[in-house]
Amino acid sequence: MKKKIGIVGTGNSVSIGYFHAMGLIDEDRCEIVAVLNRSLERSEKFITDLKLNAKAYTDYEIMLEDVDGVIICTPNDSHVDYAVKAMEKGVGVLLEKPLSNDFSKCKKLVETAERTGAFSMIGYTNRFNNQVETLSSFVKKNIGKIFTIDMTYGGERQANPQVEYEWRHNKAQSGSGALVDYGAHAVDLIKVICGVEIAKVNCMVNTCINERKDANGTVRIVETDDVAVVNAVGTGGELCSMTMSRVGHNGCEMTVIGECGKIIANVKDNKFKYLKKAKDGGYESQWLQLESPAQDMKFGAFKKQNTAFIDGLFNINNSQVCSVTDAYYVEKVLNCCVKSSKNDSVVTV
Repeated sequence: MKKKIGIVGTGNSVSIGYFHAMGLIDEDRCEIVAVLNRSLERSEKFITDLKLNAKAYTDYEIMLEDVDGVIICTPNDSHVDYAVKAMEKGVGVLLEKPLSNDFSKCKKLVETAERTGAFSMIGYTNRFNNQVETLSSFVKKNIGKIFTIDMTYGGERQANPQVEYEWRHNKAQSGSGALVDYGAHAVDLIKVICGVEIAKVNCMVNTCINERKDANGTVRIVETDDVAVVNAVGTGGELCSMTMSRVGHNGCEMTVIGECGKIIANVKDNKFKYLKKAKDGGYESQWLQLESPAQDMKFGAFKKQNTAFIDGLFNINNSQVCSVTDAYYVEKVLNCCVKSSKNDSVVTV
């Protein structure tokens, strides 16, 4: 029997719900039967635009009675409430990162997931990117002990001052800006690709565009960061540098240097290069140009991730899934980054 899926949150400026819906279009083990948004009109438009055979809801409790799983794509401040209510009813959850805008609430998600046993996973979509899978395997086999990791992660949309004020600019709803939006992925990727967990952080943030007009034309103060720079130390002594920006960087580029060579890669591409080094000697003279298996860069990772979600609803394990516990580690690191940025200090995770 097909699993019945509900999409919670259809978005306004950037519709992650749309990407999730597209990621399920070809999955024949499920059907999207419910769409919930605060605006019934927006839910109905979402259903019409995607030609879904679904019902529009505004009452979450009622919707939960009609589905086997939910994909939650709402602003950060509502994540815990939506996810906990679903798990308490035995409904599976795919929750967009981060767990919450408030670190103190994150433990409740971990405890609820463990107590209810409801399947849950967090939307770290990059884990299902072919490039990430390839890099993870390559680093483990070829780089040896890691010395340094440099990563930049971000987007260009909000570099335009004419982009309207939205929930991501509101501290109460978002918690942080580029730090949480892109830093969450950066911290997770460093662990997934390099096997490195962060032990200490020093973080600096800056808001580059301080004011934006909202949909009504009212000038609003931007309360969250546009750029964050994090210097970190891994538990094995690895030195890590992460720059997250929503006003310039586009995609995710990383350089990993270790005792047996270095790689330079764009996680959003399928190409990377490797310069080999002897463990007890120097570097070779020629870079090797390598590739990961081709993938639809727009929807491919979402399709693989959402397939894993449906697997979970059928009690099929998938090692690429980001569990609530995995995500809690990321939140812990980011919370220490926030503390560091406020106190201008090095914070132990």
